Amino acid sequence: DESSLVSSESITSAMAACAKCTFWVQALQLLLKLKERQLRPSAKTYSAAVASCARNGGAEWEKAIYLLEESLQQQQSNGDVFAAAVIACQSRWELVLSVLVSMRAARIAPVG
Repeated sequence: DESSLVSSESITSAMAACAKCTFWVQALQLLLKLKERQLRPSAKTYSAAVASCARNGGAEWEKAIYLLEESLQQQQSNGDVFAAAVIACQSRWELVLSVLVSMRAARIAPVG
């Protein structure tokens, strides 16, 4: 049975690989598959999803912000998710500032 072989961790790993190769569409499709299987996305999952949006030259900043907000609502956010969101929004300083303010409000420590 295929469903017994699929875990949140394996989907997250595949998403991270997609993000590194700038396959943001595929990464977001995998996130959708994870949710369809009623698996809970982790902070690492959201980090991979937001990073995939960031790797597209910032063109997918709206998706990155949406995923950041979703990760906060699901209490699955960390410094990596915020760092990826900053990169995704780097050409829009107002959004970067907003992301940093949200990060502080959520009491999330910066990465590195």
